[in-house]
Amino acid sequence: MKVADVIKKRKEEIIDKWVNRLSDELAVVHSMDDAATKDSMPELLESLAEALLASEHKEVVFHSRHHGRQRTEFKGYTLANVIREYHLLRNTIFEVLDEYDGIHKNERDTIIYVIDQAIEQAANTFHRISHDVLTKGIKLAEQKADMLNVVDQNREEFIMSLSHDLNNPLNNIQAGINLLEQDPELHEIESIIEIIRSSVKRATHLLEDLLDTGTVSVNDSLPVKRKRANLTKDLKEECVVFELIYKRKIDFPRSENDVIADVDLDLIRRAFTNLLNNALKHSHSESKITAFCEYKDETITIGVSNEGSISSGELDRIFKRYYQSDGGKVGWGIGLSFVKQVAEAHGGRVEVKNAENQVSFYLVMPA
Repeated sequence: MKVADVIKKRKEEIIDKWVNRLSDELAVVHSMDDAATKDSMPELLESLAEALLASEHKEVVFHSRHHGRQRTEFKGYTLANVIREYHLLRNTIFEVLDEYDGIHKNERDTIIYVIDQAIEQAANTFHRISHDVLTKGIKLAEQKADMLNVVDQNREEFIMSLSHDLNNPLNNIQAGINLLEQDPELHEIESIIEIIRSSVKRATHLLEDLLDTGTVSVNDSLPVKRKRANLTKDLKEECVVFELIYKRKIDFPRSENDVIADVDLDLIRRAFTNLLNNALKHSHSESKITAFCEYKDETITIGVSNEGSISSGELDRIFKRYYQSDGGKVGWGIGLSFVKQVAEAHGGRVEVKNAENQVSFYLVMPA
């Protein structure tokens, strides 16, 4: 049997083997359904078979460019992921073909050539689109900052902080859409829709902050708009959202009396979700996260704990903006710096405790 015929006959088997290998090696594909993962790969194999039958090498530009463009739509997908999945496809093809005798050197060279061409076109497309999106986003943020007459020393901090905080509601919206696409139970749909609705509202408020000419000025602290809020109820709702979206257990014990206080609820929520995101990022997927909100001795304390540890040398630095740990691979970044700003804007402080295999962050403020 000719190599081209083998590829056509066993196309579905090759694709299924490839998807399984992707799942084993690239965690980012776990959030994608099979149809999205496979994308144009069946058409690529058809083109590969045609190239094997042709008298000269044939490029498969259309399929690979489309594939690279499609991969830009997935959160967390990187250029290295795109290249790696083509390498895995090539290895899978050879694994299937090695079951047959008679594959010639020129046929093997053709397969290598076609896959290399596909990698080049997909990677170039992915890089170009990702770069364009990032560039446009930065330019838009800079334009808004210019319109607000944000001074140079505050401009970068202002843009990065808003961009960082927008990620939370946008990620929740995308995750909610993904959950709806998975055909959830009827009783879950209402909760998912409410998460999306709430996240859209929060993103809108952040964009309004971006357009608020009074938001940022030299050496000003965060503006606080206080109103009476049930912190226990609101923060518990945030935990429920995170549990549904990220499939992680968050223990939020209810105290005998709810904590009700005059605070800027939007700022407190943003600080709390930053602590939750931080706990998710710096703990393994099976570990439990604990959060609480309590009132004692005229003081309100909001805490989030996760399994893990922080080196003693980092404890004094993690609240600095853009601080990176673990050789620059893992970032405490903007999130904890913002939590510190929120605490100080409410007349409070942040604390961190590093116990045995447990890290706890606290936002402490006067009632």
